[in-house]
Amino acid sequence: MEAKDGTITLTESVDIRQVEQLYNELNEHIEQNDSLIVDCSQVQSIDTAGLQLLIACQQKYVKQSKTFQIINASPVVIRTIESLGINLNFKKEYIAS
Repeated sequence: MEAKDGTITLTESVDIRQVEQLYNELNEHIEQNDSLIVDCSQVQSIDTAGLQLLIACQQKYVKQSKTFQIINASPVVIRTIESLGINLNFKKEYIAS
């Protein structure tokens, strides 16, 4: 994960093996910033745990009246969201192309 100017760029794989480290890094960012942009352009693999982490992060930001957005969602990210039946409001509101 690379952080720059309020944008965090995820690595190629976002799965259960990376979730704990990513969780800690995202929580640190939440405490220090009013907005977060997550760039998913490099993501080639994301599992349920990775997606759950993004949703939990989004919910935490919204609960604290902060801004959260996913940008450049790779086809893999979009397919995973759709295949898991995630509410399309999440996709439309928080994922920008």
